Parts: sequence; C-alpha cells; structure tokens
Amino acid sequence: MSELLIKSQQINQSTGINLWGINRAIKSKNHEKKRVDFSD
Repeated sequence: MSELLIKSQQINQSTGINLWGINRAIKSKNHEKKRVDFSD
C-alpha cells in the first residue's frame, strides 16, 4: 500500500514538471509570435 502511494507521488511530481515545461514552451512560443507580429 505505501509503495503504491510513493509511486503515485513520483508520477504526480513528474507530470507536474512536464506541465511546467509545457507551459514554459507555450509562453516562449507566444513571445516569439508577438515579436514577429511587432516586426510586421
């Protein structure tokens, strides 16, 4: 039971890090788009 809990916590941590990375990637993409629009 406790092993399962630890595993689920590790999965939650890794998905949290993945979501954080995806959010950063989206923000940087939006930033690039804004820069392109601005140069137009």
